[in-house]
Amino acid sequence: AAVIVDGDPAYDKIYDGDWKHHNKRYITFHRIAVLSEFTGQGIAQTFIQGLIEGTDAHDFRCDTHEKNTVMQHILEKLGYVYCGKVPIDGERLAYQKIKTKREKAFYQELDEAAHHGIHCFKRNKTMVFSVKTYNNINQIGLKELGNHFQIDGDLAKNPDAYIIRSQNLHDTVFPDNLKAIARAGAGTNNIPVDEATEKGIVVFNTPGANANAVKEAVLASILLSARDYIAANAWVNTLSGDDVPKQIEAGKKQFAGSEITGKTLGVIGLGAIGARIANDAYRLGMKVYGYDPYVSIEAAWNISHHVRRVSDLKEIFENCDYITVHVPLTPDTTGTFNADAFNLMQKGTTIINFARAELVDNDALFDALETGVVKRYITDFGTEDLLNKPNVTVF
Repeated sequence: AAVIVDGDPAYDKIYDGDWKHHNKRYITFHRIAVLSEFTGQGIAQTFIQGLIEGTDAHDFRCDTHEKNTVMQHILEKLGYVYCGKVPIDGERLAYQKIKTKREKAFYQELDEAAHHGIHCFKRNKTMVFSVKTYNNINQIGLKELGNHFQIDGDLAKNPDAYIIRSQNLHDTVFPDNLKAIARAGAGTNNIPVDEATEKGIVVFNTPGANANAVKEAVLASILLSARDYIAANAWVNTLSGDDVPKQIEAGKKQFAGSEITGKTLGVIGLGAIGARIANDAYRLGMKVYGYDPYVSIEAAWNISHHVRRVSDLKEIFENCDYITVHVPLTPDTTGTFNADAFNLMQKGTTIINFARAELVDNDALFDALETGVVKRYITDFGTEDLLNKPNVTVF
């Protein structure tokens, strides 16, 4: 038999009457109540049942906190009955597998808290959860939460959940009631994930939610930079006089570029965004190299077989006319584009960074721009040192 614990698995003793079993196995059962609240009771029940069947568990215990009454209800549906409280690492509820109706009646009479637990569950079904939003969250998405969520209302001082975009939470003191943080985006570097994990706060992201929009922005950047349309437009708007057409005809050669057909694009990161870019760039006639040592099976199925996958970033730096990066910011990816990387590139390379500013070492970038190794740098992460720099486009 196994005791499945809601919390950390490092329990050596179980104190209290019949619960003094020293030969049981312990399995961590972490925050299943939050799982059920945010993903649906069905998923939580399947998860619990899988743990039971996989370990021959006959005993359960879970937090007495009201937020775990969903889990208590699921346990009872699976044939477990409340049988008292166990003072292990704080007071917890104990459940045992029932065998007979008589045994069930005995355990139910043991403590009225069983009925209290079901009452709490029924009350929680109509409970309103408070959500505090940061940044501009689309109202269409917020409406999907339904009537059981109050958005930025009077309960937001002690919310159940945050929904954020770029808000930096590293200096935020999390309220005691906080159960989850959802980010409308892929990266979570603006969230102290380790601290949230320690406090039992679930962190969600939404990889792929804006994948198509970013893909379009990258492809537009490639097309715009191929002939420097942005600079050409700025130049045309400086002209005046009756002979503007002649001035344009005489001066447009300074913005001559090249077709992208036949050029080579390197895609660093083949997730939801990178895979789309790689596929569409090939359809536009480009040769495509892809680098991602952690590509998922699902993403791999969606990548065209025409995309040449490489196992070393050097191949991207050495062979590509255009390079676009789509990876999260980690200690390993910080400064991916540094002096060593630029030294490997051929002259006239265009770098596109719609992922994270810190992926590029700006000092090394400026040197590469000055020598012509980098023809243009395009990003949507504007910093003061990038503004008004020649051959740098900031959206």
